[in-house]
Amino acid sequence: MKEVISLKNVWVSFNRVNVLEEINLSVGEQEFLGIIGPNGGGKTTLLKVILGLVKPDRGEVLVCGKSPEEGRKYIGYVPQYPLFDRDFPITVEEVVLMGTWKQNKYFHSYDKEDQRKVQEVLEKVEMEGFKDEQIGRLSGGQQQRIFIARALISDPSILLLDEPLSSIDTRLQTGFYELLTKLKKKSTIILVTHDLTALSIYVDKIACLNKNLFYHDSKEIKPKDLEATYRCPIDLIAHGIPHRVLKKH
Repeated sequence: MKEVISLKNVWVSFNRVNVLEEINLSVGEQEFLGIIGPNGGGKTTLLKVILGLVKPDRGEVLVCGKSPEEGRKYIGYVPQYPLFDRDFPITVEEVVLMGTWKQNKYFHSYDKEDQRKVQEVLEKVEMEGFKDEQIGRLSGGQQQRIFIARALISDPSILLLDEPLSSIDTRLQTGFYELLTKLKKKSTIILVTHDLTALSIYVDKIACLNKNLFYHDSKEIKPKDLEATYRCPIDLIAHGIPHRVLKKH
């Protein structure tokens, strides 16, 4: 399988405090990787390292065989908490069209194909009726769906999603995970989430992150890795076959 994301011995610190330590990660083409871990464990920082928004203190990062800055054009990104002026008069359509901007194409004019893509991705996130609405007037969950659409409109080969469903109701969450399953046929996906149930159903592989990365290139979650990640005793409970049950007390 072709490798599209590679991190080797990556360290990141802020104000002399290590946020990421000795991160080694390889993600292949069309893989769906879920990353879990406690708040403050470095998950968002890891995504920003891949995007080239945070430069490691040491180590090597490659995106599609290029530097993160060069490889960024292949990536669609949904941040956890998008920051914007809610009073700024910009419509849903205009926000989504921002996702069509290419590197070094600052004076890009939109054509009918761009507008067709807007309609297509808005339908995917069930927001097609809001194209002309001012985004600041939408609910938090509606806004998050618009930012997901913005990430999808450029048909990225890599999707980085930082807890994208935190403001979206359960019904739409299921539909979104099903959408990701379809997108995986042509995209590599890295999803940061606290939703272990979704991970167990939809992703191909799971990693645990809390400064250090616990990753075995598989979907199996080992209790010892969870305990090392969350730094407390962990019991796993799951339904179905195969299943895990609580140890005897």
